[in-house]
Amino acid sequence: GIEELKKHIDTLMIIPNEKLLEIATPNMGMKQAFAMADDVLRDAIRGVSNLINGEADINLDFMDVQTVMKDKGRAFIGIGIAKGRNRGEEAAIRAMESPVLNSYSVKNASGIIVYIEGDPEFPVAEVRKSAELIQQKAGENADVIFGYKENQKIQS
Repeated sequence: GIEELKKHIDTLMIIPNEKLLEIATPNMGMKQAFAMADDVLRDAIRGVSNLINGEADINLDFMDVQTVMKDKGRAFIGIGIAKGRNRGEEAAIRAMESPVLNSYSVKNASGIIVYIEGDPEFPVAEVRKSAELIQQKAGENADVIFGYKENQKIQS
């Protein structure tokens, strides 16, 4: 079914079932593990939607997102969360090392959308450093676009 679906879409995001087993705790029920996968996909869609719909402080237009996603095949998501000093860099590293990425590396990516949410005191330098770190790991040939949204609920 996936091969047929690929013929009709620009980008496909899949979270393999075996990845659920890696990120789930040993006593977690299957329903909760699948809900976790749903949360990852929901966060990815919400992030892109926030960037396009102008809900972000630094947003993107649809053409930016289309440049990164059109005719690209499979899509992967890495989510990184960090607190304290250097939280932007730590979150970027965690996102790039996310178990959901399978054995793929951002070095293999042709396009990357970086969505950063930070607390009201999140320094501009950390936003820039996070995006630059991902661009460096991806390489010069990758289209890397980013947006930022302040989130009052996040505490540094």
